[in-house]
Amino acid sequence: MSKTTAAEDNRTEKRCEELDLKRANREAVASQLPVFSPHGLRIFTSDEFGQLTDDYRHDNFLGETQFAKLYRGKMETCAVAVKIFTDSDSDSDSTTTKDKHSRYKDEIQLLTHPRIEGCHRSLAKLIGCCPECLGVVYDANPRDTLDNLIVSDNFTWLQRMKVALQLAHLLVFFHDYDPPFILCKLDAAQIMVDQDYDLVLFDFGMLVGGPFYNLISRAIPNGKIHERLGYRNLELIKFDNAEIPNGKINEHLGYVDLELLKFAGWSVTHDVSSYGVILLSLIAKRLFGFCWSENFVTLWAKKECREKIPWTDRERNALNAHEIFKEDPDYDVHDANKIMKLAMNCIELLPKDRPTMKEMLEFLQALRVVLLNGMGDTGKTEVFEILPSQLREITGAFSFDNLLGGTQFGKLYRGRMSHGANQNEARAVTVKIWDDSICDSAYQMEKWSKLIEEVYFLQHPRVNRHQLSLAKPIGYCRTNELLGIVFDVNPRDSLHNLILKDDFTWVQRIRVALKLAHLLVFFHNYDSPFIVRNISAAHFLVDQDYNPVLVDLGMLVGGFFGTSNSPNGKLHGAPGYIDLHYLTVGGWSITRDVFSYGVLLLNLFSKSVVDISKQETCAARWGKLRCKEEIHWLSNDKNFSRVNEIFKNDPDFSYFDAYKIMKLALNCIVYVPEDRPTIKQIYESLQALYVVQRTGMGEPRKSLLREFLPSQLSEFTRGYHIENFLGNTQFAKLYRARISDDADRIHAVTVKIWDETLCGRAEPLDQWSKMMDEVHLLRHHSVNGHQQNFAKPIGYSHNCQRPGVVYDLNPRDTLTKEILKDNFKWLQRIKVALQLARLLFFFHNYDPPYILRNISADHILIDKDYNPVLFDFGMMIGGLFGNARDVPKQRVYGADGYRDLSFWLDGQWFVKRDVFSFGVVLLSLFSKRVIDPTQPEEKFVVHWAKKNYREGMTKEEINKVFRHVHKNFKKDPGYTRDDGVRVARLALECVEHDIHIRPRTQVVLHRLMDLDAVMRFGREFGNSTSA
Repeated sequence: MSKTTAAEDNRTEKRCEELDLKRANREAVASQLPVFSPHGLRIFTSDEFGQLTDDYRHDNFLGETQFAKLYRGKMETCAVAVKIFTDSDSDSDSTTTKDKHSRYKDEIQLLTHPRIEGCHRSLAKLIGCCPECLGVVYDANPRDTLDNLIVSDNFTWLQRMKVALQLAHLLVFFHDYDPPFILCKLDAAQIMVDQDYDLVLFDFGMLVGGPFYNLISRAIPNGKIHERLGYRNLELIKFDNAEIPNGKINEHLGYVDLELLKFAGWSVTHDVSSYGVILLSLIAKRLFGFCWSENFVTLWAKKECREKIPWTDRERNALNAHEIFKEDPDYDVHDANKIMKLAMNCIELLPKDRPTMKEMLEFLQALRVVLLNGMGDTGKTEVFEILPSQLREITGAFSFDNLLGGTQFGKLYRGRMSHGANQNEARAVTVKIWDDSICDSAYQMEKWSKLIEEVYFLQHPRVNRHQLSLAKPIGYCRTNELLGIVFDVNPRDSLHNLILKDDFTWVQRIRVALKLAHLLVFFHNYDSPFIVRNISAAHFLVDQDYNPVLVDLGMLVGGFFGTSNSPNGKLHGAPGYIDLHYLTVGGWSITRDVFSYGVLLLNLFSKSVVDISKQETCAARWGKLRCKEEIHWLSNDKNFSRVNEIFKNDPDFSYFDAYKIMKLALNCIVYVPEDRPTIKQIYESLQALYVVQRTGMGEPRKSLLREFLPSQLSEFTRGYHIENFLGNTQFAKLYRARISDDADRIHAVTVKIWDETLCGRAEPLDQWSKMMDEVHLLRHHSVNGHQQNFAKPIGYSHNCQRPGVVYDLNPRDTLTKEILKDNFKWLQRIKVALQLARLLFFFHNYDPPYILRNISADHILIDKDYNPVLFDFGMMIGGLFGNARDVPKQRVYGADGYRDLSFWLDGQWFVKRDVFSFGVVLLSLFSKRVIDPTQPEEKFVVHWAKKNYREGMTKEEINKVFRHVHKNFKKDPGYTRDDGVRVARLALECVEHDIHIRPRTQVVLHRLMDLDAVMRFGREFGNSTSA
């Protein structure tokens, strides 16, 4: 080998070694930064990094956290913040070096993750990093750390509230992840405040949780580190032996959630505790240090706000605590009291007693300083402060002519308020004034904060959608002289006054009742239900379009106000509307509102109001005195006509609607709360009223039903000709019919007419009520997924003796008649059985479940595509109807031949009674036998099946017993012997005498879906084969 060749080989080998070294260096650097922002981070060398802070000059030093140091910096011409990760001084163990590197990598990965980066304005934004010295650069121009600013005199009340609100919002952001992020270490030193006093969180050294498990390389960076102990709760430290998991931690112990030291488990409540400490620090203008000193936050707070003193008496103590802010123009003692209460709730010893961060945010957004300065939700309209002199001008010096009436705590006035630049343009408004002569003396202590809470609630984004039924505030007056709110409502009058007026018509009263029920559905459906507690006709205005508007929320609790929002334990609600059960037992629940609503219904439709000076005129007492036997009393035409005499000449009045409303109201005021309907059930019942269905007041998206005369129904059916007769149901007759539309096109329809001979002794009211309930159910949005299996009503006849419904349906025949036909093939029968099982599963899976109680082949029509169509719900209970729905006056226990034989043992209705009836339909389908009421009961299909079947039979024995089944269908191409046996077994299990052996509806559905016919021809059945 020549020397030249050897030299070249040496150079090549050396070059390769250099390239390998560079590659190794690049990989080493890359290993420090496994994830980058899509925009890229600028990578600094250690020299460049030092230049940003002028070699970490002391003047640029902002502060030190548990795991890092923070400096001001300048990158080119822009101000930045620079953080250097350091070893925790809590432990000299070698694992801390690894912790420093992992924290550095984790923070970069976290802040550049697409679900984090740019998702919240209070999170530090990374623009660069230094792998050599483990440092990062933030796009922030810091004024200082919150730890330093807290004790500064220049840090005003308004600025402190801004920081508190933004920190609460950030914690809500973290805790809303699934699973939630938990900061674990939350203290004022890890928060910087920029030049605009906006909060920036920059330290995540102990962040755990969140959905990005691959981003967090450790559960807790060091098993002996439990965050800066100054931000923990007092319960967690055992004072007898000062036992702290890491004795070398000696930083600001006042921030530690001490429960963690007992149970060593992290949860979002630990962040809440630390947030409470920061909140107390902000309002007390002090930092909290070692936990056994007087400066520890919990000891200080409890000394200032003694737990045994009622909050209404703490104003003096709070004033002492906030003396430093008394000259601040934005300071408000009521805000300070509220914040103190919130902070104390945060540092409660038991985590279950602490509020969530979402609740904290809601509370803070209701502060006066937040509302006045627009620091809450930017989507809210401006509410401005009004002077007492302006209120007098608006109301004509509170003229008697403008007085609308009194509420529980004040008075309501009409007013006119200048609108826009043109002073001659004025709009009608309503003014509510708190009246000290009306207010309870204890309530006067809280009325200031109640006003702000009411304004906040009415502006809340989750409330705006109900502005038609909730007053919209446009201004308020909050002085020692006068306390009031101006609402953007042009009132016709108060509901209390309108109830007594003759020109307040039937349909207008129905409209008010329906909208009030809808409003209460909103309140009671909230995450934590709102309870109004003082529902009263005097607390509602009615606008020019007869929309009810709630203007008094003085006793509202629940929702984001929590359960401690009660102004005074002595207040029990509006006189005359107070739940009688509450006065005996106590305790607030949504059933109390239902009682008050029932009283309001009685007021509306009996044209009477509560007069507290005459207890006997209380509507609840009035109802009970005159309705001792409720249903029997209502069934008496003489008594009932006496109640509704006032509306008999109203063109929209319906005797049937009045009957239903009065029964509904009486159900609302029963003594036992558990027996009352829910407000949702009340709303559904009102939507089923004749006048609501006819006028479309309920859900405007629905097409209006057509109203037909009895003579028109007769014309559609050609005088109820026998050729159009389809069959009898349990309470009605069914006919084919033909009608023409507006374009004179002929449509085939089905007409159902209630028949007195079938209804027995049933009252006309029962027939009409059942018909409207069915119409409401068939038009309800909850049945949208099963439209092909429900008859669609297009009109009805308002006839007292023979009400009728017209369905948009052109059927082949009833299922009873189809079962006997040879051209009703096996696959078509399985399709009917499967769809009926799916429909039954829908009913039984509803909350609360529906129970049909009269399933019968007579009550099922078969359309042209062999879809079963259910059209009779005369005995249905549960679901929208509740369990108190009346059955006809005669004793009716289900359809003959389909009735569960075990019903006679206990007389109770539950879903497995329907399973029995479905089993009878299934037996009929595959045996080609139907129920014939003219035959002896022994001939019924269930008796026939049980006579030929015994328990423990083998597959071959069942084949032998049901050989006629195979004979009927053996030439059917879709039939298999195995399917025949499986269907027979299923049907026989459904009609078992022992209800515990009967399968649940879901099991029935799954077993039908497992049939070979369904597996092979699933598409032909029209529905998905999944439950």
